[in-house]
Amino acid sequence: MTDIARADGYNYGMMKDSLFNSFREAYPSLSVNASQIAQWIAQANNYLDSRLMYSMAKFKTVTVENQPNYDLWDAPIHIQAVVCNGKLLTQISFKDYLQRVSDAGDSTSSETQTNWTRFADDLYLWPWPSDSGNLIEVYMYQAPPLMQNNSDVPAVPPVYHRLIIQYAKYLGFCELPGMEQAASFHLKQFETEFAVMATMAEGDRVTTRVEPPTERIGGG
Repeated sequence: MTDIARADGYNYGMMKDSLFNSFREAYPSLSVNASQIAQWIAQANNYLDSRLMYSMAKFKTVTVENQPNYDLWDAPIHIQAVVCNGKLLTQISFKDYLQRVSDAGDSTSSETQTNWTRFADDLYLWPWPSDSGNLIEVYMYQAPPLMQNNSDVPAVPPVYHRLIIQYAKYLGFCELPGMEQAASFHLKQFETEFAVMATMAEGDRVTTRVEPPTERIGGG
């Protein structure tokens, strides 16, 4: 067996070897090259990391008087939480934000912010800050680091590494002609194992993972 679960996880080189050997042993007539293997593992790593919302980061900046929007220097895939001056804000739609600005007239600024929204790569606060220098913290999900060297390891805990290989098999069979049934089998196997692993791994998160706060303020 080439795809045995490992308690200490897999590095990138081991993942490539495991995936290649799985295809070669089960379907020796299939032609799979190194470039395809690397592509499927990268896609699977991104997918699993996003399912777990694991590669979180925290962006910090400060308020500027009467400035509503702030550039997110490294545009996130998803913003999970925004904290301003130590208080967790509530998300609103950009349309709702524009309506509030229109309704407020000349009263758009306040010492206390209650809401946030996003448009493109900019974060918008509501009400606009009336003071400068208050800390803004944005907890956001970004894609996991690229694995390039054979010694590189995924960001997710080791218990999940086998699932990256499992999902990469599904992606591979989706691209190979006549392998729809095999693709469906590996997708079902991935989902079954993911449901079990997601519960097991909650206590195995690395300490450097950014955990956003949960106590929320602000109106809807």
